Amino acid sequence: MGYLPTRRGNNLRVHIAKRGITPTKPIKPVLLVVNPVAGRGRAIEVALELLRELSARGIKAEMVETTKESHNSALDTKILDSETVIAMGGDGTLNRVARPILLTPQHDNKPLPAVAFVALGTGNVAARAFHLPQRLSDVASLVDAKTTRRIDAGIVFQNGIAVAVFLLWLGAGLDAALIHAVAGFRSQYQGSWLMPHYFLEAPRTLMTYKFPEISVQSKQINGDFASVMIANVGLLGVGSITRFANPYDGQFNLIATPHRSRPAWCLSGILAGIHGYDFCYGVRRSHETNITLQSQESVPIQIDGEPFGPPPFDIKIMPSALPLLMPAGQCLHQMQK
Repeated sequence: MGYLPTRRGNNLRVHIAKRGITPTKPIKPVLLVVNPVAGRGRAIEVALELLRELSARGIKAEMVETTKESHNSALDTKILDSETVIAMGGDGTLNRVARPILLTPQHDNKPLPAVAFVALGTGNVAARAFHLPQRLSDVASLVDAKTTRRIDAGIVFQNGIAVAVFLLWLGAGLDAALIHAVAGFRSQYQGSWLMPHYFLEAPRTLMTYKFPEISVQSKQINGDFASVMIANVGLLGVGSITRFANPYDGQFNLIATPHRSRPAWCLSGILAGIHGYDFCYGVRRSHETNITLQSQESVPIQIDGEPFGPPPFDIKIMPSALPLLMPAGQCLHQMQK
């Protein structure tokens, strides 16, 4: 196990076993799910390099590409039939891999595929939020060690049917309006090249967005708000919505912002950008496990940085849902927090 220190090695192995972090070698070929346009169009090249790293460790692997279709049953089947899946792309690609794993009923106590992530997108929030290694040699070693920690996930229901999952956040309102506005540029710009368009579109979105009311129903917060964030992690592409979200505690951080003037929204955006949104005046905050969002008007929604359809939604936490590959030391550090 490349991530176990030489000192106290035996003790740490015993500690890991007691904690349920079980390193095992993958038997089936590792599946690389690659967004071919990610990484400024270099995703396939990076994936081939990772295949070489895996091969050098005696690990068989195969590569498939994502498609523009939101539903691809052939890809879902490949993901579910794998023991280890590596998502290569942006946060949306990681979400694409997680979706069939978390939404497909499991039978016969079949273990869920373990998931690794190589960040080649714009914000790459998941890699930072979960402290995932990004050097390809480290990712290959991580697959070889196969130490996982399960993270919480949000399941989105519409009319009683599970329609989506999120690992990072679900946003309703202003932040989602910005993501919808920038989505039109994605065919021309990829990866970090897309980031300047967020800064260019932000003032325009702020001045034109109509702020329809969003009805929130939860155990601790009920009422109408202008913008809502349901956070599994606190980090954003730039800054953070909260410093206190914990993707291992079995609950969401609900952040509901009431109506305010456009200059006040501008100040709120600045606070979020410098990790100070927790000090934003008038914002309601709570920890929740079940949340309902409704609106009489069309409200933009984003899930893990990707545009999504309008509410009504019922959102429920799925604790310890997705086995995410991470170094053994990082697993233990998160457990001790």
